[in-house]
Amino acid sequence: MTCLICKSEDKAVGFGGTFVERICTKCGRYGMQGELIKQMKDRSQKLHVDRTRAYLMMRLESGENPWITPIDISEYNLLDA
Repeated sequence: MTCLICKSEDKAVGFGGTFVERICTKCGRYGMQGELIKQMKDRSQKLHVDRTRAYLMMRLESGENPWITPIDISEYNLLDA
């Protein structure tokens, strides 16, 4: 599989409800809603690598799950322009 953040090789490690959880050797563990992944692919959108990695680190450091939601993408400017 290909990392949704940096395009390196990653692997799916779980599916929880509507979330797909993945792990990348460069970006770490993260999860996204399957519908969000589909929408981003349909719109040819991609995540900004550095901002998304920083966001995931912030979530982990605060003890939160490393999930990426549409609200997070907007609030933290995670899309690559």
